[in-house]
Amino acid sequence: MSEVEISNPKPSKVTYAIIILCVYLLLGIVNSFILNLTTTLIDYSSIQVLITTAITWALIIFFIYQINLGKKWARTTFLILFIIGILIFPFSFISTIKASLVVGIVEIVQVIMQIIALILLFSKESNAWYNYKKQVSNANQ
Repeated sequence: MSEVEISNPKPSKVTYAIIILCVYLLLGIVNSFILNLTTTLIDYSSIQVLITTAITWALIIFFIYQINLGKKWARTTFLILFIIGILIFPFSFISTIKASLVVGIVEIVQVIMQIIALILLFSKESNAWYNYKKQVSNANQ
């Protein structure tokens, strides 16, 4: 454990948020395959769809990792991407729910999980930790 972690340990809210985001990611991966197997909305036989999906998952993993490290920019970027996604969500959700009720319900659960994780990540104690990590990072440059 480094000196920074000893003097200002990661709040449990950040840890819980990271766990929630990891479960959200796993649900998304499983849900994508269910959607592919049960509907015609996603076709993973297309290399373009596969590459786009893999890049999306890789970006989510990258942001979760950076958020876990205490990178304030990653937390903020994840929030902005969530807001953009939630604005688009109703349009894609309508076709998804028509194609598969199960996949639609899982998507709603995923949105709720993201909201809970973001609330935890932007709580008072989480904000203090992210600000501290940023100050330490700036001081070390």
